[in-house]
Amino acid sequence: FTTFSEKMNAVELTAFLNEYFTEMTEAIFLNHGTIDKYIGDAVMAFWGAPLEDPDHPVHAVQAALDMEKRLVDFNVRLARQNKEPVNFGVGIATGMVYAGDMGSKFRRSYTAMGDDVNLSSRLEGLTKRYFVRCIVSEKTFLAAKERQRTGRGDFRAGLFSGRCHDADEGRGRFAGEGSGGLYPGEVG
Repeated sequence: FTTFSEKMNAVELTAFLNEYFTEMTEAIFLNHGTIDKYIGDAVMAFWGAPLEDPDHPVHAVQAALDMEKRLVDFNVRLARQNKEPVNFGVGIATGMVYAGDMGSKFRRSYTAMGDDVNLSSRLEGLTKRYFVRCIVSEKTFLAAKERQRTGRGDFRAGLFSGRCHDADEGRGRFAGEGSGGLYPGEVG
């Protein structure tokens, strides 16, 4: 992001990020997600809070797939303007987190915290190593695959498959956690 942003002035960067965030946010909202915050060029979102959602793993995965489709379209628009394409990485983990209003007496915000929030961040970091756009935790992967298998998920045919990776980074709870990569367009 730093290298990319250095090529634009403040007005261009603001317009670019607003357009990009609009696309990604719409995919998240259409799949029942909550935007936590924008951090540089990243979006932090979560599912299942403030409203309970028993299908939150499916909705998070579907949002990632929708985001990837929107990224392809976004890059086509960039190419028409002779601009370089952009990429992203998504990490999704399923588990118990603390979601609520946190902060100081001066400023508070609704956010999520916990081991699985940290895990999703580490999974996102692994997307570059494995050359994929999305990596999900084993718990998320199994829940989403089960919904697809039983026909209860709203995945389009052929859009969701997975491979297991060695995701052992040797850090706390993450060590030994299985993960699946999402590969739209492949049938597994």
